[in-house]
Amino acid sequence: MLVLALFLSFSRAGWGLFVVCALLLTMTLLIASPTPAFRLRVLALSVAAFVAIVIALGIALQIDTVREMLVERARLVQDYDAGQGGRFSNQVLGLFKATEHPLGIGPLEFGRRFGTDTHNIWLKALFDYSWLGFAAYVTLVFWTLGAGLRIALRDRPWQPVLICALVVFFGHMLVGNVIDTDRWRHLYLIMGIIWGCIALEARHQRAQVPSPTPPAHHGTPRDASTYA
Repeated sequence: MLVLALFLSFSRAGWGLFVVCALLLTMTLLIASPTPAFRLRVLALSVAAFVAIVIALGIALQIDTVREMLVERARLVQDYDAGQGGRFSNQVLGLFKATEHPLGIGPLEFGRRFGTDTHNIWLKALFDYSWLGFAAYVTLVFWTLGAGLRIALRDRPWQPVLICALVVFFGHMLVGNVIDTDRWRHLYLIMGIIWGCIALEARHQRAQVPSPTPPAHHGTPRDASTYA
């Protein structure tokens, strides 16, 4: 039902995000699977889910309005993307303009100046939040991804949560090339989940370090009353 609802939203970014995350999650589970039986279970569930999705979409496409909308949205380049004043030309123009504004121009100003929003998180960070803001955002994104991937395949109780969060976070990085994801509040919740797992791993590593043995006392033996 959720996949059918996603399909009927006719959001190309939503479709792409779902496909990428489903494929990456399946691949990650197959790599991290502890036993062949678990891998077989993952494959069986994936095939069953794929068949169910195909059946549901086939039923939905029997409706004329749904089929027409799908044909319209399936075009790679929409009318508002190409041509003078389209999304892509505004992005190129905005990229050159960003070099003239090291302090940025402020949030939402791009749409007021060019008629459409940036629809690219990297350009938006550079144009709206200044060069320093762009560097900070890029650092946050890639540091989060790198630190999470470093511990993703370690067998821990929180590994399933971490893998799911990492897969979705990577998908959001890709979607950020065609839409402004910085206003999606759930993106920062996903980041928080990843950093929470990183903190759990750090605490786990500290717990594995043996406590230092106190130095032996080589002086004159004392009775218990002395230490009391």
